[in-house]
Amino acid sequence: MLTETPFEFVDSHIHLVGWPVLIWLCWLVRGKIDRFIRHLQDDQKIASSTLATVTETKLAVEVMQTNHLAHVEKAVHDLGYKQDATVTLLTSIDKGIAVLVDRGKEA
Repeated sequence: MLTETPFEFVDSHIHLVGWPVLIWLCWLVRGKIDRFIRHLQDDQKIASSTLATVTETKLAVEVMQTNHLAHVEKAVHDLGYKQDATVTLLTSIDKGIAVLVDRGKEA
């Protein structure tokens, strides 16, 4: 005959079900936490690469705003001086050829 009540029976045998359930819950929670931490690490990698790209772009824009136009202006002036020197040289060559051609006709 049963000497214990159903409540006492459950109380004395709960550890048979309780420990495996407790271990399963801990395993489940650990898996969720690991997945969350992995997502955080992936997000941190993405954020750091995005920050590096933004910083590089910002520096490039600042260089263009402060320096780029001055360099272009200097390059255009230098190109103009080089072109003037080339035109002067070609004009001198043309005059020299004209002198040689004129002398050839006279002789």
